[in-house]
Amino acid sequence: MPKIVVKFFQDFRELTGVSSMEMNVDQPMSLLTLLNILSEHYQKLKPVLEDFERKGSAIILVNGRTPIDASSALIKGGEEIAILPMMEGG
Repeated sequence: MPKIVVKFFQDFRELTGVSSMEMNVDQPMSLLTLLNILSEHYQKLKPVLEDFERKGSAIILVNGRTPIDASSALIKGGEEIAILPMMEGG
């Protein structure tokens, strides 16, 4: 069964209590579906990930690249997902 690796950075590592986790992928899913699954598993992430599409509350990378649209980016297995907080400052 294909797996993905999700890595949490900075504030997200503190919210989840882990730096990374692996997850089996039974069937392809959108990145948005994956974020919903993660927010249910890690309740402290829920407020941040629920606002992701609307407010851009996090930086999400799939295999080191920013997907154009989280609802159409397809996760099939084998991907590495990185979740980072938004950078502020100038």
